[in-house]
Amino acid sequence: MKTLGCSVLLILWACCSAQGKACEYPEIENGKLSSWSYSYYRSYYFPMSKGREIDYECHSNYATESGYQSGRITCSDEGWSPTPRCLQINCPEPAIPHGTIANSKPVFRKDERLEFNCERGYKYDGRVPECTEEGWNPKPSCKEIECYYETVINGEMLPKRDKYKQDDMVNLHCRSGLVALYSRDRQPTCTKDGWVPPLKCERKACEYPEIENGKLSSWSYSYYRSYYFPMSKGREIDYECHSNYATESGYQSGRITCTDEGWSPTPRCLRSCERPYFKNVDMSFNKPHYTGQTVSFRCHPGFSTHEGQEAGVVECLSNGRFSQVACIRK
Repeated sequence: MKTLGCSVLLILWACCSAQGKACEYPEIENGKLSSWSYSYYRSYYFPMSKGREIDYECHSNYATESGYQSGRITCSDEGWSPTPRCLQINCPEPAIPHGTIANSKPVFRKDERLEFNCERGYKYDGRVPECTEEGWNPKPSCKEIECYYETVINGEMLPKRDKYKQDDMVNLHCRSGLVALYSRDRQPTCTKDGWVPPLKCERKACEYPEIENGKLSSWSYSYYRSYYFPMSKGREIDYECHSNYATESGYQSGRITCTDEGWSPTPRCLRSCERPYFKNVDMSFNKPHYTGQTVSFRCHPGFSTHEGQEAGVVECLSNGRFSQVACIRK
């Protein structure tokens, strides 16, 4: 009986000792307890009894095993649970479909940035990814470049599809009196920035016409140039040529109209050529002739050119003279 009683007492003592086991002050590498009082009054608070909870936080660039800046631990039979740890924050190199990492390395530390490029036909719209407690933020990715069908005011986009890929080109069919805002050799193309050039139909505008050897008839067009130009389609203006110059129609002045192709007719002032005289040559010269125009000639009977021709043409040159011709005796 005496032996049995001693055994019972030992069991009770062991149970009471286990229930009363206390947790010492936790030393946390790269971290600390959240409340300063636990450290300042350390001998007062510790050892701490089973079941008590305390918070801790990690230093900059470190995080708990769960990935947070702070955590909570509980005093248990085995000590503090979970074991308070502060691990250096790092992010593994990510796999980016259709992308290539420029600053490649196995592990990135907190606050380091990821530099990467997307393959042609793909793009990344977000800010530069940065290594954080939660991992890469934002998550790096390469998204396929896509453009969509747009409703064009006063026009229609062709061919019509729901979706387009990079480098796909379209045309605009604009209403009568309107033109697409792009040249024939530069169609709207799907790019990472959308449609370039923009999908717009509007009235054709004509810039100020520079006229060699001539000028616009009204001085106000030149003086208030920025006010009058560009000029809308259908507008007409007059111009005049300098002395000894004339329009292609042979007049001193002309009128041009703003069209889809620009000013029409193209304003030109051509130099007039003096009536020529060539020995042993007959010419039909009954009106003024201007740069680029020709006049027929015929050699007198028994004469021909050096090339053996009896007739031909001479051209009015930009210097105000006709090209030369000589008729010699056969």
